[in-house]
Amino acid sequence: MGEGECLPPLTVSGLTLNDMQAINSIMIWLFRAVSMVYYSRELLPRECFKDTLADIQPTQLSRSPFALPHCPSQDDTSQRHKVLVKGVSLRGDALFDLIEKVVLPDLRLKRMVCFQLLIVADPFKKPMHVLEDYVFTINHDGHTSVDVTMNPKQKSRKKVVVADVVGNIKHSLQNLRHVLMSLDPLPS
Repeated sequence: MGEGECLPPLTVSGLTLNDMQAINSIMIWLFRAVSMVYYSRELLPRECFKDTLADIQPTQLSRSPFALPHCPSQDDTSQRHKVLVKGVSLRGDALFDLIEKVVLPDLRLKRMVCFQLLIVADPFKKPMHVLEDYVFTINHDGHTSVDVTMNPKQKSRKKVVVADVVGNIKHSLQNLRHVLMSLDPLPS
């Protein structure tokens, strides 16, 4: 399916997540959250971002977090998120490559527990002057809404419902969006 093609909405309420879907849900959340910070804080040119629907469809949990399978509504901006795209700027491509080639593979291997994003005043003149600090924590022990791994000593694991994960991703990103919208602009 091509990038510009639309998929019909899919409603799946009783299915449970497998390990791959759980990891993909975290990767989707992290990729969208980092994109949201960069877009909202104007850290990259607007052209580096593309609209995607805010709602996460269950079918997306089986695909790459970079896949944009749904066509955004042209008139309802509250139902869209901006996500980073490749091929527009060198800085944008560097961030995309960092996420795609370093962060996401470590998530797949369940080695990443924290991703810290620092916004500094001037990376060359004042690299230690941190203006904003975002810490994205990933819990791999099954105590979060997404059960990413199973403790080998644990006999059974809690089943996670796809609809709950999809709702949690959307709610978390909405909360982050509200926080970002309430911040003062960064100094020039």
